[in-house]
Amino acid sequence: MHAITGVDFMKATEGDFQRMYYCSPPGGKACGAPPCTCSKPPCHTCYGGSGPPKKRPGCDQGSFSRSIACVPPKKPLEYNGMQWPTMTFMGRQEMHI
Repeated sequence: MHAITGVDFMKATEGDFQRMYYCSPPGGKACGAPPCTCSKPPCHTCYGGSGPPKKRPGCDQGSFSRSIACVPPKKPLEYNGMQWPTMTFMGRQEMHI
């Protein structure tokens, strides 16, 4: 809730809950309209007034921007032929990834 409205659910107003359901509807069914008032305006945005998240480096360049590293497939079978980029993890101890 904090990422969407900018406030904790214990301090949220009715408008903040409406904003949360407007931006991130459960089951994909939006409530229709943004609230008229909320704790952190503008109330029609979905990032708590802080703007959209930044894209990962390289995700704004040509065909790579459609790779699985930048945008997850919408359906399971859209993974066909895609592969994750090589990942490395620092450290020498046993890791469960």
